[in-house]
Amino acid sequence: MLLFQQEVDRWADKDFLLNVMGYHHFHLGNIQEGKNNADRTDYILFAEVNRDKFIVVDIFDHTVFETNINASITVTAERERLWGIFDERTLRRVPPGSIFIPSMIMTSGHSFHIVRRAQDYIHVIKEIDPKLDDYKYVRGLFEEAEVPMPQKYKLSWYLNFLDFGVLDSLSGIFFVLRYGVN
Repeated sequence: MLLFQQEVDRWADKDFLLNVMGYHHFHLGNIQEGKNNADRTDYILFAEVNRDKFIVVDIFDHTVFETNINASITVTAERERLWGIFDERTLRRVPPGSIFIPSMIMTSGHSFHIVRRAQDYIHVIKEIDPKLDDYKYVRGLFEEAEVPMPQKYKLSWYLNFLDFGVLDSLSGIFFVLRYGVN
């Protein structure tokens, strides 16, 4: 017997907007909750964020995440406004009549470039992992980083945000083998 899961509203997952549009969202509270979070206010700032830039897209209220508020309306005005801004920003340099796919979403719900990045990380592990038992290779890592090689080291694979590499947990040195998308 084949069972089907109930329909899931992917838009209820706030990170789906990040996967589709590449926009991070930030709560604008001025009271810190927990270690790194602002309190949940009614307003959210959406921005494009990378290593070098923080570009504010706009400020929205929480209804940007809501769907199916009634049978005749499938998206909220705030979501419609966000999509309008996204379309305008992504299509601004595309010649009229062109075919354009802004972001391909895989069946996992992740964007194509994130899935490809994960596949690249797997390739790096397969290539480099056997070399981590080779003293000369490890010495080369430290030499290339221009840091003295310690007497003892303990290497493990490590993901620092989206930067991927090898961490020596004894010295705290992180050898970045692939920089993440941001």
